[in-house]
Amino acid sequence: MEHSTQTRTQAASRLRQWADRPGLRRLADCGLDGALAFVLSAAATGTTPLPVCLGFLASLNADWPALAAAAGGCGGYLLFWGGSACLEPLAGIVAGLLAAAVFAGTELRRRNWFLPVLCAGVTAVLGPVFFLGQPTVSAEELGSFVLRVAAAGVSGAAFSQGRRLTPLTSALTILGLCQILVFRVLDLGLAAATLIACLHPGASGLIWAVTAGAAVDLSRITPVPVTPVLCLSLLTTSLPGLRRRFTACLSPALWALPAMYLGGDFDPVVLIGMFAGGVAALPFPQTQPKAVPPPAPFNRLESAAGTLEYLQDLVSQPASARPQIEALFDQAADQVCRDCPKWQVCWEQEGEETYRLLSQAAPEIFRRWHVGELPADFVNRCRQPEAFAQAAEKALWGLRLRRQYETKLQESRMALANQYRFLAKYLRESAKPAQTPGRPRYQIELGIGATGKFGLRASGDRGAHFPGTDCRYYVLLCDGMGAGPGAAEESAGALRLLTGMLQAGMPPEAALETLNDLYVLRETGGFSTADLLELHLDTGRAVLYKWGAAPSYIKHRHSARKIGTAAPPPGVGIGNAHRAEVIRLSLQKGETVVLVSDGLAGEETQAKIAEFAGQSPKALAAALAAAGSWEEDDRTAVAVRLRPHPSALT
Repeated sequence: MEHSTQTRTQAASRLRQWADRPGLRRLADCGLDGALAFVLSAAATGTTPLPVCLGFLASLNADWPALAAAAGGCGGYLLFWGGSACLEPLAGIVAGLLAAAVFAGTELRRRNWFLPVLCAGVTAVLGPVFFLGQPTVSAEELGSFVLRVAAAGVSGAAFSQGRRLTPLTSALTILGLCQILVFRVLDLGLAAATLIACLHPGASGLIWAVTAGAAVDLSRITPVPVTPVLCLSLLTTSLPGLRRRFTACLSPALWALPAMYLGGDFDPVVLIGMFAGGVAALPFPQTQPKAVPPPAPFNRLESAAGTLEYLQDLVSQPASARPQIEALFDQAADQVCRDCPKWQVCWEQEGEETYRLLSQAAPEIFRRWHVGELPADFVNRCRQPEAFAQAAEKALWGLRLRRQYETKLQESRMALANQYRFLAKYLRESAKPAQTPGRPRYQIELGIGATGKFGLRASGDRGAHFPGTDCRYYVLLCDGMGAGPGAAEESAGALRLLTGMLQAGMPPEAALETLNDLYVLRETGGFSTADLLELHLDTGRAVLYKWGAAPSYIKHRHSARKIGTAAPPPGVGIGNAHRAEVIRLSLQKGETVVLVSDGLAGEETQAKIAEFAGQSPKALAAALAAAGSWEEDDRTAVAVRLRPHPSALT
C-alpha cells in the first residue's frame, strides 16, 4: 500500500515537472490566445460583425501568442462570416498585428488611452476604404460603421490590462460565444452569462450580471430580455432565506419563464442555456465579495507617535555638505590675488590647473590642520606665495571652527532625534491593550550601606529601589563626580530622571540613553555614572545596565565574580560607541548582586565579598560601606538577592 502511494506521488511529481516545462507552457499560452481570438471573432450584433478581436490582438506583444491570436481570429472570421463580410475584420487583424510589432516596448504602448484610440482609429480608417466600391452609403450602413468603431475602442480599453478577467472582458467574450450554438439548442453565450452571474452572488455582483446580460441582449440572438432576468435572479438569491447554492443556480431559468410570458415569446434556447449555465456553476466556488474591515478607531497616542516619528526623520536628515578644498583657496585668493596682474591667468584662464596644483597639498593640510608649504609648481607661478599661505591659514582656521560647530550640531540633532524616537515608541506601547501581569515567583532582599568622604553626611552617591511595570523591580545606583553637596545634587538629578521614566514604563535602554542625550545637550557629560539592575520577579532573571560605573560583583556561596568593564560615563557622545553595557544574569539559585560606587572599587572589595559568611544583604552592604579609608571617596554598596515567594512554594 505504501509502495503504491509512493509510486503515484512520484508519477504526479514527474507529470508536474513535464507540465511546467517552458516550451509546453508557451504552447498552452498560444493555444489559449488563439481560442480566445477565435471566439471574439464571432462577436456581432444581429448580422453585423464587431471587431472586438482587434483590441485583444493589439494588447499582445509581438511574439508567438500574437501570431496564434491572429491565426485564430482570421479562422474565426472566415468560418463565421465568410465572403465579403470578413474582409474588413481581416484587414483590421493585419493592422493590429503590425501595431503590436511597431509599438511593442514603447512608452506610448503603456499609456491607458493608447489601445482604445489605436483600435478605434484603425477601424475608422478601414471603414471608408471598403465603402469606396459602393455607389451609395445607406443610413443603416453608416450606423453600423459607427457601431464598429465604438466596439473596437471598447475592446481596446477592455484588454488594455492584458488577459485579466473583468466584467467588460467577460462581456466581450460572451458576445462572441452567443454566435456558437451546440446541437442547435444550447447557446454558449447564454450559458456563459448565467455562469458568470451565478459565480458572483449578492448585490456586489450586480455589475457582472448587468454586463453579461447586456452582451446577450446586444447580440440579438433572442427576443427575451436577458439582462433583467439575470439581475432579478441575483437580487432574489441575495435575500437571507434564499441563499442556498442550488436555488441560486436554478433561479435564472425560473425567472426566464415570467419574462417570456410577459413578452409573448417562448424561446426554449433561453431556458436550456440558462439551465446549463446554472448547473455548470454548481462545482465552482462562489466568488464572495471581500468584506471591508471597519475603520480602526482613532487613537490619539498612535497619532502622536506617528507625528513624533515624522519629526525624528526631519531632525535626522544630514546637514549640508562641508566646504571643499576649493572654498578654502577661494577665500585666500579673494584676499591676496584680486589686485594681482596675473589674476585672470591663474584663476580664470588656467583655473583648473591652479586648483589641481593646490589640491596636491589638501590631504596633508586636512591631516595636520596646517597649511605649511604649498606645492613647488604653484609657488613658482605665484607672485605672493607667503601672503597666500597666510591667508589660506586664516581660512583654514575658520573652516576648522565651522567643522567643529557642525559636529557639535549634528550630535545635538542626533540626541533630539533619539528623544523623538523613544517617545514615539513609548506612546505606541502605551496605546496597546493592557496585558494581564504575570504572577511573581520571587521577592527581593536588599541592603544599602553608605559612608561620605571625610565622614560627611552629604554623599555624592545616590541609590533607589522601586517596582516597575508587570513583574519588574529596579535597583539604581548613581555616583556623582567628586564628593559633597555638588556631587550629591548631580547624582540626585540623574536618579530622579531615571526613576520617573522607569516607573512610567519606559524601557531601561531608552531611559539611560535619554539621560545620556540630556547630558550631551547640556554639555555636562561625565558628571554622574549609572548602575541599573532590572529584576524579573516572575522568572528569577535579571539584567544589569552599567554606564561608567565601578565594577559590580555577583556572589554565590564562597566566591565573588567581577562583572562589567570600565567605560566612559553618560554624556560623552552619541552613537553605538556610547551606550550602556548590558549584562544578563540568573538569580534563581540564591546569587547576590553587589553594586558599589567608585570609593569601593578595588581588589580588597572583591575579597571581602567572597569572604563574607553571613546571609543578610543588609549586613553585607553595611560591612562594605564601613571598609576602606575614610578620606578616599564616598562609599556606597547595594546588595540584592532573590528568594522564592511564599505563594510560589504552595
